[in-house]
Amino acid sequence: MRAPDAPDSKKILFIVPGVNSSLEDHHVNATAKKAIAQGFHCVVANPVRPDPKKRIRDLEVIDYSKTEPITESIETIKELFGDDCDIYAMGFSLGSNHLLRHLGAHKDCKNVCGIKAAVSISGAYEVRASAVVLRDRLGGVYDWYMRQQL
Repeated sequence: MRAPDAPDSKKILFIVPGVNSSLEDHHVNATAKKAIAQGFHCVVANPVRPDPKKRIRDLEVIDYSKTEPITESIETIKELFGDDCDIYAMGFSLGSNHLLRHLGAHKDCKNVCGIKAAVSISGAYEVRASAVVLRDRLGGVYDWYMRQQL
């Protein structure tokens, strides 16, 4: 989404949503609208996508340890807005885990890939342990509800 009032802006907000989130979700959409109003162009990219050649349809079999999806998104941002653009990144939920993994993959992300600053919102730090706790909490209602959403 480009900032219509600042078409030449070099400020980019790179939003990495959670697994089942997109620009249609309120928290992502509201964040993008606020950033655009402040002269940022917004790029929303969900890094959790299976390799189409493998015909994977189940999120559980995707390798969440890869940094390539974020790196590819950063490269695309630079192609669209120029190598001199200022990239600020924001990750939500599992998207923040992907963003943090990317940031930790090199010593100086600011100079290596161009992310000037980043924020992690509601990152899941103990994914497996949290999944076990949530499965049994409240008599399994949360786990049941999450399965219904898939």
